[in-house]
Amino acid sequence: MWQNITGTSALCRNRTCLVATAGAELVSPYEGESENNFIKVAQRAQSLSDEGPCMFFIDEIDSLCPMRTKESSLHQLRLTAQVKNF
Repeated sequence: MWQNITGTSALCRNRTCLVATAGAELVSPYEGESENNFIKVAQRAQSLSDEGPCMFFIDEIDSLCPMRTKESSLHQLRLTAQVKNF
């Protein structure tokens, strides 16, 4: 059974859930929206893990967490911190 969850897919079969998303689907040019998109998907995975085993897969994670450089924007740094802290 597939469910569309704000740009992500959740597959529940054999009591194991997979929440998968592409990092590029979560990125937004608006301040704070990328972090909120990530939090929504991560909370969905966490709520499914309360029911049983759950895998949380982020394809293209480098679009969420690019290499930190001196030119990194505050937006990129906040999003990277959010992903690392979850």
